[in-house]
Amino acid sequence: MWAKKESGGLTFTTLDKLFFWWVLTTLVAGTLAKFSVSRFINRGGIVFDAVGAYLLFRCWVRDSEELIRVVRFLAVIIVPLAIAMIVEKMTGRNYFSLLGGVAEGGEVRDGTLRCQVRLRIPSWRAHTRQRCFPCLSACGFFGGPIRRFGIIGGVSAVIATVASGSSGAVLAVMSVAAGFSLWSIRNHMRYFRWALVLALVALALVMKAPIWFLLARISEVSGAQVGTDLI
Repeated sequence: MWAKKESGGLTFTTLDKLFFWWVLTTLVAGTLAKFSVSRFINRGGIVFDAVGAYLLFRCWVRDSEELIRVVRFLAVIIVPLAIAMIVEKMTGRNYFSLLGGVAEGGEVRDGTLRCQVRLRIPSWRAHTRQRCFPCLSACGFFGGPIRRFGIIGGVSAVIATVASGSSGAVLAVMSVAAGFSLWSIRNHMRYFRWALVLALVALALVMKAPIWFLLARISEVSGAQVGTDLI
């Protein structure tokens, strides 16, 4: 990227600053939460992947035409993956096992099959599809061919995420959908935030368990357990 001077002409934006503040917070707070050398290496690996992917995206996708090409490519490749996961969900057999590297039958947790296709770890395969959902669904608001690609790809991403059976990915998709639903009241978010605070206070008063235990309800849908990191 640097040898071909593809990084030239970039300007440092507010979003860039927010991203790098998130990187610093992830590295420091994530390490101090359970301080150890292995924890630092783990957080450092996450930061390394995030910064590398972010820089590549910033250098290679600079205008709407390039973004449309990326969305089309994502939509094309995620549809067959969603179909493969539907087949695995219905039959209980992963046909990608014929290529080697993965088991024929997917992982079962709490009686729910967690489809895997080519990726072995449930969180990997779930979040890989979930991360495609925001940009694909956002393109559904536009007109023309990109709208069709966005809708088809977004639906496929949701199907693949649910089939993966990961509570974290399901929560992420629900959060994105909630964000899209609030777009029409974006100029009145102050009232929404106060309503949310009052709702949380009311739930804390009537619930026997702390309010964050509501996240555990996702496991009833996805078949996954909500981890302590998510809570």
